[in-house]
Amino acid sequence: WSQGRYGFSRVIITILLMIIAFIAGNLPLLWIMESRKVNSIPALNDLLGFEGLLMLQVLPFVTVLGTLFFLIPKVHASTWKHWLHAREKLDFRRILDGFMLWSILLLFFFGVDLLLNPTAFEWNFEAWPFIKALLLLAVLLPIQVLVEELIFRSFALQGFMAASRSAIVSIVFSACLFGAMHAGNPEVQEHGPLLLVVYALMGVFLSVITFLDQGIELAFGFHLANNLINAVLVTSNDLVFQVPAIFRTKALTMDISSSLMLLVGLALFFTIAHRRYRWQTIAIFKKYR
Repeated sequence: WSQGRYGFSRVIITILLMIIAFIAGNLPLLWIMESRKVNSIPALNDLLGFEGLLMLQVLPFVTVLGTLFFLIPKVHASTWKHWLHAREKLDFRRILDGFMLWSILLLFFFGVDLLLNPTAFEWNFEAWPFIKALLLLAVLLPIQVLVEELIFRSFALQGFMAASRSAIVSIVFSACLFGAMHAGNPEVQEHGPLLLVVYALMGVFLSVITFLDQGIELAFGFHLANNLINAVLVTSNDLVFQVPAIFRTKALTMDISSSLMLLVGLALFFTIAHRRYRWQTIAIFKKYR
């Protein structure tokens, strides 16, 4: 599946230009934080409102996406098709499958969590703010998710494959980078680096299904469902997106029961997708050790 050129100098150019684009996209928010002396997400949310803050938070992903339009053909001598999939055309059904399956599993396990820990959540639903937030998230979150998938499941995964010819090396390194990217998130700052392990685990999972499925459609659908459903279900002050969600909790927690439910959910998703798409897992990994 790895197509294009991923020499050292080309990779460095891409990384530097993406960093510059990301910083440029963050400048308006940084200017507001500096001029208004605001240094926390809840305070920014009070100042700008959910809609204004979300648009500024997604702006860096827009600038990176625009930069990738130049980088993919000019620097890596590749095409959008090869960064998205190895099939004849984009498979929108896979996107929908990934989104719907993970949404159903998330809702089920949240229901279980709500039954087991009813006092951990308080009702927060307000119809009009929720509808506005849902519509805005439906427009903007796909941009954020697409950029992350292009960087970690296209650029990083294919780049490591081109360099190492090893599926395991490529998956582990791309997943570690995905986890490290979340180091600055408020919930990680609040609860410590253990949450980075969860992000890295999610990175491994997304890289594995991308590698087996030879495209990012399924991973994109999964990733979008994960960000969107979690955002509209529960909010807390330590989350990067301050969504007027259905429920509110004091803080994000990742205890033993939550960890087990996550692992079971990932296992169910993988099993269903594996059967549906008839992945030749052992044969593929033997070919690209």
